[in-house]
Amino acid sequence: STKAVSPTPGRTCKTTPAPPAPPKTSFVSPVRNQIDSARDHMRDWEYIVVHHSGTGGGNARIFDAYHKERGMENGMAYHFVIGNGSDSGDGQIEVGQRWIKQIQGGHLASESLNEIAIGICLVGDFSHHQPDPRQTAALIELVQYLRQMQSSPRLKFRLHREINTKPTECPGKLFPSAKIHEALD
Repeated sequence: STKAVSPTPGRTCKTTPAPPAPPKTSFVSPVRNQIDSARDHMRDWEYIVVHHSGTGGGNARIFDAYHKERGMENGMAYHFVIGNGSDSGDGQIEVGQRWIKQIQGGHLASESLNEIAIGICLVGDFSHHQPDPRQTAALIELVQYLRQMQSSPRLKFRLHREINTKPTECPGKLFPSAKIHEALD
């Protein structure tokens, strides 16, 4: 142990060195090359819009197949999916073909908004439970990274319910809206 000076003159107290901080997990690092592949042909995006899947599980492959079954020729409506640990890793970011090819989303009720809005879907039903902290940490890191890629104009962050032209609860009433906006606004 080491001696430390006490706030009271003439007295010393024993202290233990603080343990090193745990390494910060990067959710973007495993997919950085996929994200960066669009850097040279990036669209002029204006918004990043967050959704929930409304399901207990899922991943990019499952959503892609489902959206193709629904007649969406470009497959998965979102540009990114963030897993909840059931069909992909908890906080795992998956990059969709819409991002890689830089094509419009299919995640909003407005074609004109889909042209200018990046869609990120967190797996889960946040009308019934909150997202896992790893998911929200991954969301914040991803949005910050995308903003670094396109600094001008600054990408505006919105919840689906804040921008959609039709009423929706998405991303769910238990989504920590205030906390996420505080981190990103």
